[in-house]
Amino acid sequence: MMSSCVSYDKADLNNLSGEVRVIGHAGSGFSSWIPFNPYPSNSLTSIAKAIDEGADGIEVDVHMTADKKFVLYHDNMLESKTTQSGCPADLNLEDLENINYQLGLPFDWFHSEKIIGLDKVFELCKQRGSDLEIHLDLRSISDCHDDEWDKMWGYIMIRRLKRELKKLDYPAEKIYLITYSKRMVREFKKLKLPYNLSYELSG
Repeated sequence: MMSSCVSYDKADLNNLSGEVRVIGHAGSGFSSWIPFNPYPSNSLTSIAKAIDEGADGIEVDVHMTADKKFVLYHDNMLESKTTQSGCPADLNLEDLENINYQLGLPFDWFHSEKIIGLDKVFELCKQRGSDLEIHLDLRSISDCHDDEWDKMWGYIMIRRLKRELKKLDYPAEKIYLITYSKRMVREFKKLKLPYNLSYELSG
């Protein structure tokens, strides 16, 4: 939990490719006691804090909503960190943006954050300068549905995201799409998207 917040001197790193970029994980990281961070991951304040502290970019977790829009939330179930229950894919964006984060005490004494839509991230980065990288960790798998639904949802998600990113008008070379689904990698390639693609391995 603490390792992502440790300061370091770039000159001390034996890095084969040269320069190291600092990317804010879900904004300024996850809420923690040491160092004390009361802000929910993927919240607007958390993202702004990472940028203000000098991050070269931010990574956020993206779900597609029931009305085929995009929202930021890390987990698959809303009850993990909010006052609501269910999956982000089963609610409309407007409903999700009215949901308060609930992390428990004492964290909730220090924030009044709500879930935000993907457009808010791009608006913030444009305000601070479009040289910031935006890494989108795409959450296409739902705990509320089966594998066939996930397959269909991922297929729709990529095409809707392509349309949304074009509308958001941000430099393509500064956008990274992250997935741990081989199916989605194949779809990315088929659509020839102009964004950086990152295939994530975990477990």
